[in-house]
Amino acid sequence: IADVAIEVVHGLPLHSGLGSGTQLAAAVAFGLEHFTQICSAGMPSTSGHVSEDHISLTRLIHLSGRGKRSGIGLYGFLNGGLILDEGYPADPSDQQSRSANLHPRQIQAAMCRLNPAWRIVLVIPDGSPPVWGDLESDLMDRASRQPNPHRLRMLDLAQRAIQLGSAEDGFEPFTAAVAEFVQFAGRLFSICQAGIYNGEAVRCAVELAQHVGLRAVG
Repeated sequence: IADVAIEVVHGLPLHSGLGSGTQLAAAVAFGLEHFTQICSAGMPSTSGHVSEDHISLTRLIHLSGRGKRSGIGLYGFLNGGLILDEGYPADPSDQQSRSANLHPRQIQAAMCRLNPAWRIVLVIPDGSPPVWGDLESDLMDRASRQPNPHRLRMLDLAQRAIQLGSAEDGFEPFTAAVAEFVQFAGRLFSICQAGIYNGEAVRCAVELAQHVGLRAVG
């Protein structure tokens, strides 16, 4: 196959918690895999639609090198929606194979499409310190060394959010579940970032959002 060149015309902002690196890696991996299949078959492409019919999640993990901590980004690339991934089993003996991505697993995930009448506000404060690369890996490793005493409660809240996410009358209980979940999630990183939020700008943005009445803020 001839060399290919890829130009990113427009993309998500980097290192802002939106999974832009995973989405770009997944898009490139999917595109090259699809391109290879077309060239091998000698047929023109008939569809640009992305779905698991074209590439499996396990194959996407292998090609992109992503999904080592969670499959949410790759599952989101293929399916979208609100996604629950319970993560890898806590088995230290399997850490090396996971890190080397030798045995990618099929993600055990639940997903729902959020009620289209609901609105999500995304705020990216100016001046927030970016967390990526070696720093991100170090923070994740440090956070993962401490036990999560709220894991079962968080899992229950996440499953509840998945069940309520598309319900006509589910807004109030959905936002309550998400608000409680993100507070627990923030505590997991408080030891690494001096609080449940990453910096003063984020803390102020959260407080302002709560003050004006936004729900499920975190």
